[in-house]
Amino acid sequence: MDRTRINNIVIKATGSTVQYGPFEGMKLINKFCWGDGDISTKLLGMYEQELHSALIEVAKERYGTVVDVGCAEGFYAVGLARLFKNITVHAFDLNNQALAVAKEAAAVNGVENLVNFDNDCTQDRLIDIAESAGRSFVFCDCEGYELDLLCNPRVSARLKSSDILVECHDFINGHITPGLFKNYLPTHKIDVIWAGGRNPNAFPILANLTDQEKWGIVNENRMCQQHWLFMRAKEI
Repeated sequence: MDRTRINNIVIKATGSTVQYGPFEGMKLINKFCWGDGDISTKLLGMYEQELHSALIEVAKERYGTVVDVGCAEGFYAVGLARLFKNITVHAFDLNNQALAVAKEAAAVNGVENLVNFDNDCTQDRLIDIAESAGRSFVFCDCEGYELDLLCNPRVSARLKSSDILVECHDFINGHITPGLFKNYLPTHKIDVIWAGGRNPNAFPILANLTDQEKWGIVNENRMCQQHWLFMRAKEI
């Protein structure tokens, strides 16, 4: 399946604007560093749609800042900046090319002054942000680094009043989910969110595509049925 051709069809039909979900109305740029950027899936509002209810929930909360670890091309960093409107998002990624795309995406959406981009989010850096900003929302998708970054009593103590949404890459290291439960269960209510299905037939934009093409769009190329932990602080 030619996903580039499909992406171009969806880009034209949507005007490069996300159609559904908490980031509805966000503009995407057709540049990416990971695969094809799941451009079509993001524009249709189906990308990681399992997280929509969690994002809608946190949008109602009050935080001092947002931290996005593993921001890639900025889909969540820019989306969260638009969602919260008036607080700083600290976005981290080791890939400088991805950060360049993310910065451009922030500018296109008019939130370049709300997002601080940097490379390495160490434990000390995360602690510094949490201590200076107070209650934070931490969004983490960093390909297994969540074990080193979050599974530490020194870090969890500083995040006891913060909410955290983390993608668990247990296929990389099986200690990730148990480590997160061990460090955060005393202070957080933890829900497991499992990757689920998609229904591309719900979108009239895709009506003239073949079944193979439609179902190929919603393929996020995961190594297994991954999951996220939505960890909400018990006390603020």
